[in-house]
Amino acid sequence: MRRHSLLFFVALGLFFWGCGPEIPPASEIDKPRVLGVFYSADAEPARANPIPGETGSVEIVIGEPGPRIPVDLLMIACPPAPINFGAPFCAGPPFATVTRSSERSPIRVPLEVPTGEAVASSRGILLSGAVCFGGALDLAKFEALFSGGEPPEGLDLCEDPELLGALFTIEIPFEDEAFPNRHPLPLEVLFEGEAFESLASPDEPTLGCRGKGIAREVIADGEERIFILRGDPSSHETIERFNPQTERTESATEELQLGRYATHGRVIGTYAYLELGDDDLEMRWEAPDSSDEDEAVDPSGELARFLFTVRDRRGGFAYSTGALCVIPDPASE
Repeated sequence: MRRHSLLFFVALGLFFWGCGPEIPPASEIDKPRVLGVFYSADAEPARANPIPGETGSVEIVIGEPGPRIPVDLLMIACPPAPINFGAPFCAGPPFATVTRSSERSPIRVPLEVPTGEAVASSRGILLSGAVCFGGALDLAKFEALFSGGEPPEGLDLCEDPELLGALFTIEIPFEDEAFPNRHPLPLEVLFEGEAFESLASPDEPTLGCRGKGIAREVIADGEERIFILRGDPSSHETIERFNPQTERTESATEELQLGRYATHGRVIGTYAYLELGDDDLEMRWEAPDSSDEDEAVDPSGELARFLFTVRDRRGGFAYSTGALCVIPDPASE
């Protein structure tokens, strides 16, 4: 694979969601989106970084505005080129190419990490992929792209140009025995002081949750509600990082990045950071306002889905989900 081809693939992934006259908040799941890609070792499922010669799996997590839909996947794995800035690209040919049809999130793909020359001078593995939501990828276009040809003027990822597609890329470093990396634990989530629990399955229809007892009912009154997000202290591992003040590499406890996403209403702030010793982290969520024509809620109730992610920015990842049943404000009915 030539460098310019994969650079185009990565760059398009960075800008794909920015098209259109209005850019919704990053926390809003108004269309399917890839929200996480991570590796787990078969021998130690809690380990987030690969070791050459072992087997593991890659998991792709998709945030969806409604029930899960079938997804087509193309993914390549290769050794990354030794660069310190800019978009990552392959140092050589892919050691794995995977295609999957009609999968549903989370998508789990087996992966064998090679040994020998393929990874001898590499610092990790590079994963790049494309998905088509609800239909088939146009694989012919990717074959031309990866063979070193010029990218097409406009890249429709799906065979059906009316369907939505997305790209992803992530570099995952090899395991450092001195500083092992385990996946963080999922967040404990409270909603208005109570455990955020839901019986709604990921395939539950969006409409019709009212009175079914599958999710707590919340009135669409436009008011703010409070979530509490709790991280587990064991998720903060010891790492090495460069201190620009002392100009030395020092041991430190890693900071975790939290992502907060919702299909309905408005999350105040998509991302947050959690350090060891932090108390409960408050997240404000503004319910839809059913008196607003643009935010009208179906009388049968609408299932508002939430997804919370935790990243350690070394490849470690965890996520949790939940749901509320949003019902119209009696004052607006």
